[in-house]
Amino acid sequence: LLAVEDYYSFYHKELKKSSLDLPSLVKSCFQKVKERGQNRTIEFNISLNNSKKSNESDLKGDDDLIKKALSLLIENAWKFTKDVPNATITFSEEEIKGEHFFYLYNNGPNLPHEVNIFDLFYGKRSGHERAGLGIGLPLAKLIFEKHGGRLWAKNNDEGGVKFYFKF
Repeated sequence: LLAVEDYYSFYHKELKKSSLDLPSLVKSCFQKVKERGQNRTIEFNISLNNSKKSNESDLKGDDDLIKKALSLLIENAWKFTKDVPNATITFSEEEIKGEHFFYLYNNGPNLPHEVNIFDLFYGKRSGHERAGLGIGLPLAKLIFEKHGGRLWAKNNDEGGVKFYFKF
């Protein structure tokens, strides 16, 4: 369980960057979330183009922090697909206006318009039945920003939400 102290400790943590095997990190994070949420069937896909940007030797970051950010995004997707028949979470990549981004898609409900789910404690105030304390997504965003990247969410045209990130 996350607490405010976690947010501030990650904020001040010194980065220890090394080469990352992102597909393995994502699989590992998904397995850990899945183990805690037994009795659920959910389709999990990793669809990378093996582009230079997703190549292990070119991807650097603090292993512990990136794992934490990925786990938080996967936990969020897991939570919001709970009541969705044929729930799906997909990890992939996309070029947007010449920039390379990874994304985590879930086919849960769309985000309500005009909300900032990345505001600290938004979840606690949202009134959504599955809302948490509102620390997880702001912490994931902080981690990607600390790596010089960013994180944002966008409703998918076919339903669900894509969380785009780079680091």
